[in-house]
Amino acid sequence: MQHRGTGLKKSFTAVIRATLMAALFTAVFLIVPDITYADGTVLTVQKDGVTVHEFDLKELQTIEAGQYSYSAWDSTPELHEYGDERGPAVADILSSAGVIDDLSEKNPVTFTSSDGSVCLTGKQLLGETRYYYPHAGEVDHAAGLIPDSASDGKKEVPAIIAVTGDGGSADGLLCVGQTGPNEENDELFINGLINDSSPGVINVSTKDDAPKCAGIKSTEPKAGSICDSGTEVTLAEPAEGEKICYTFKGSPAYGCPIYNYGTGMACKPVLTGEWEHLTLSVKVKCYGKQDSSLQTFSFSIGDALRIIVDGEVVRTYNQPEDVTGKFDTETFSYSGFNSNPKLHFREDEKGIRVENIIKDATGKDTGDFDGNSTISFTGSDGYGSVFTMEQLFGTDRFYFPNAGEEGEDSTGGRADAQAYEGKQAVPVIIQTGDVNKLMIGQSAPNDQNLPECVDHMLNLGTIEIVTDPAEACTAPSPLIASGSVVQPGTAIKFTFPPLEEARNKLYYIIDAQPGEVPGPGDDFYFYAAYHYSEGKPAPVDKINPPVLRTGGKHTITYVYTAYGKQDSQVKTLTYYVTEPVGKPSVKLKAGKKRITVKWSKVSGASGYVIYRSTRKNKGFKAVKTITSGSKVSYVNKKLKRGKKYYYKVIAYKTVGDKRVYGSYSSVKYKKAK
Repeated sequence: MQHRGTGLKKSFTAVIRATLMAALFTAVFLIVPDITYADGTVLTVQKDGVTVHEFDLKELQTIEAGQYSYSAWDSTPELHEYGDERGPAVADILSSAGVIDDLSEKNPVTFTSSDGSVCLTGKQLLGETRYYYPHAGEVDHAAGLIPDSASDGKKEVPAIIAVTGDGGSADGLLCVGQTGPNEENDELFINGLINDSSPGVINVSTKDDAPKCAGIKSTEPKAGSICDSGTEVTLAEPAEGEKICYTFKGSPAYGCPIYNYGTGMACKPVLTGEWEHLTLSVKVKCYGKQDSSLQTFSFSIGDALRIIVDGEVVRTYNQPEDVTGKFDTETFSYSGFNSNPKLHFREDEKGIRVENIIKDATGKDTGDFDGNSTISFTGSDGYGSVFTMEQLFGTDRFYFPNAGEEGEDSTGGRADAQAYEGKQAVPVIIQTGDVNKLMIGQSAPNDQNLPECVDHMLNLGTIEIVTDPAEACTAPSPLIASGSVVQPGTAIKFTFPPLEEARNKLYYIIDAQPGEVPGPGDDFYFYAAYHYSEGKPAPVDKINPPVLRTGGKHTITYVYTAYGKQDSQVKTLTYYVTEPVGKPSVKLKAGKKRITVKWSKVSGASGYVIYRSTRKNKGFKAVKTITSGSKVSYVNKKLKRGKKYYYKVIAYKTVGDKRVYGSYSSVKYKKAK
């Protein structure tokens, strides 16, 4: 197939024919609107291979023509420019033929003439904004550079079938703009689409979608590799005619570098940077096909793993093989709750003991470090966790095969004895599979340890030890003050810690035994992640506060803990919970300057308080406190004759050193005699 750009040679016969056709179309489109036209089809439009409309010159002339210039690269690459091309828009031709409404972005549209055949999808033909780039020549294909200046002065252009212009378009040249200044679109500029002896054909296929580009099968180096800065990436060649657009930022399209812009020529992606994680994004494009799905390939610039002590890099493992080949691997199973909470099991995980890596890098055993020193783990994705040395290596950690006995949606409650059955001690390892995950066991069956398990530890990961002691947690305060009298069923809630402490835990025990200290395995507050999107707190049913359900004196002993910090001081709160204390019934008997108050005995009462007023609904003051639950009468003396007195009685129960009260009796009155 020839591309009839400026300067291409034609045979003498073709030149004569082009001259005659140019003169005719100039008259048709520009000069003489009332010319007498010759009969005969010059362009056919088909739908699914069946002719739906045949255009003669006269009908084509009724479609308004536009005049535009076009830029186009071929695959050499060499830039061609088509100047002042004039003709009807393809969209208007399809509309006039009555097929444009049937065309979707995925349908193929084929243009066939004596000059050859090309195919575009509906999206490529009409669904994308295309331009003429007067500065497209500033693109450096060899270097993959598309300077901003290449887009200066761009002008939007439609796809047309040109009948005049400097592109040899006398008998109908398909002109299609570029979506980017480096798009290789010259192959689309076929001639001969308007021809009375060999009419061109536009076929719109509506029954089948255009095929999809398959994408890239492999890269060299392989995705996931750790590379030196300056490494070139070789991409597996796609099918013939398909072009690979790539970028390290955004979504690849024309305007990004093209990997295979010419036969045998490759503009390779180059991995540059220092200690970074790079993502190469790729799309494969081809005229007449849908774009491939977006593909991403990850690479890393740096080393597999660094060990840092007090800010100094003490050991670097350049490749994962430097770790996996140096240390023995062992196999263990792990259980763990995430912060939802949802229980997960990871069975038969192969990995390397972290303590062996630390020994190799620092010359010290983990026990040689102070227990309050910190050790942090960070993967190549930036996610990390931090522990004190005591939390990670000085605390027994286990695989609990029956951790799910609490239910997969744990309530944060104390682990049942059954959940501890069959536990197996496990070490801290870095898993040597594709994820290179830090794996830690649970200190108790309800320990939410999974948020601390970091991925990609052997891909730009770091292990950092800080020998200064970790700071201590500051325990939050209760919203109901210690020493308060509360009703049965009261939930004792605490102030929420800030967002950065969302993974911290408040363990508690109600009415702890002497010497009993709360910790993993006991109930804990806000057992689910309490900060949701935009800082909104979790639903209240995910908080799990201590609830005081029975009457009497109760204590709440609690400690605030966090991985990477020392525990807070253990604190104890005291509350007095009211018990049902009945409502006494009152009877009054008037005497000389006195009134005798009698009431019914209230079961469990420690005593009673008698209130008096000279008004029915206000002004009551306590006139006597009875400290015996069995005494049920009181004589109020030295009253004024003929004056009306109102009384009410309330029972109380002594709880610890607090009085908790029942309900007032009904108000009764008498006049003193």
